[in-house]
Amino acid sequence: MQVDFQKTAHLAARVALILLMIGTGWDVFQRLVAQHFADEEAGIDGISKALTWEPDYPDYHFRYGLAMRDLPSGQDLALAEKSLERAVDLNPFAWRYWIELARCYDLRQNRVSAEKAYLKAIELNPRSGEFYWRVANSHLRWGERERALEEIGSTLKWDRSFRSQALDLLKRSEFPLEEIEKIWPSDQNSQLHLINYFVSNPVQSPEERGLLSDCWTKLLLSESPPSIAQGSFYVGQLSRAAPLEARDQWIRLLRINGVEDADYETLNNQVWNGHFETELFNGPFDWQFQPSDNSEITRVRGEGLGGSTALRIDFRGIDNSAFSNVRVNLLTGTGGNSSLSFKARSRDISSDEGLYFQIIESATGRVLVESTKILGTTPWTDYEECFRTPAEPMFAQLELRRNPSQKIDNRLSGTVWIDEVSVRDY
Repeated sequence: MQVDFQKTAHLAARVALILLMIGTGWDVFQRLVAQHFADEEAGIDGISKALTWEPDYPDYHFRYGLAMRDLPSGQDLALAEKSLERAVDLNPFAWRYWIELARCYDLRQNRVSAEKAYLKAIELNPRSGEFYWRVANSHLRWGERERALEEIGSTLKWDRSFRSQALDLLKRSEFPLEEIEKIWPSDQNSQLHLINYFVSNPVQSPEERGLLSDCWTKLLLSESPPSIAQGSFYVGQLSRAAPLEARDQWIRLLRINGVEDADYETLNNQVWNGHFETELFNGPFDWQFQPSDNSEITRVRGEGLGGSTALRIDFRGIDNSAFSNVRVNLLTGTGGNSSLSFKARSRDISSDEGLYFQIIESATGRVLVESTKILGTTPWTDYEECFRTPAEPMFAQLELRRNPSQKIDNRLSGTVWIDEVSVRDY
């Protein structure tokens, strides 16, 4: 009997192909069933069934380990550790597996294994701030403060979004500002974040205040000093505890940004930008406006004295509301005599209750002085009132106000221009 070897070879190849297709098809079928259970059935039961169908798929071991580690009830850390270890055995290059395994070791107080797993995760993904953050928290729990501080520095090096969390943790762990500054990023935004965080704390030690002042000075003298808007928060917060220093820092901040007011800087006028010639920045010592339905407040060029810049307020005649929507912070307190003066003109102020300036102590609400009222239609007019200042420097507000009228025809309309506002000692 003659054997056709060519036909036999073809037949063998076909059989092998069919068997391969069957095997491949079975693998695909198993994977699809496992995926169905993992995706469609919620909780640990679905992952357990998925593992039955595909026991060597690392992600199912990973998900099962996380579930057993983090379940609010029925937590089994030993089983979680076993599943997470199996996941890294099957895929040792998945950094996420290592970081969660490290956390599991940490919960089981297996410090040596936890640190090795953390380091492995960082080795696989060295630019993840989250990994360094977890390591830092572990070192704090282990009582290793220096290592923790170092890892927080690494966290911030790769991920600035951890700045607020880092400061909360460092403050809660009672790290002094001097140590925090050593690991803190040197870029402008990070330095502002650090300064603003500590200056907003109502309780500061003299050492902290000194260090904050040093940080602020370095930032002002750096190649990227803060803008007026960026630096205003620090100055505003500083003014609560140290108003005189805050005023000086306000002047420094403006100078760095190319803005000056000679009268204010030499104390010839305690009101910043009393002539309104400088752009308005809404800073802590700057003019601040609050819009309303019945008024429009603008800084206008060419409408002040001699064609200068003035403050203009237009009232629309909508209502009879009180007005205190223009104000500026200032420092008062020499224990001597001072004067409030300004120039104003008006057109068709319709109410018997006109506008007037008032200086109010911020801490007590006590009125120090009040001007006469701007009424009707008037040309440019000088207004001046004298008053006695408190013995100690303190914050006060100079406000442009109007009281509601008691008459029937009381809706406020018309226009007022203000210029050359000044508060000075004499």
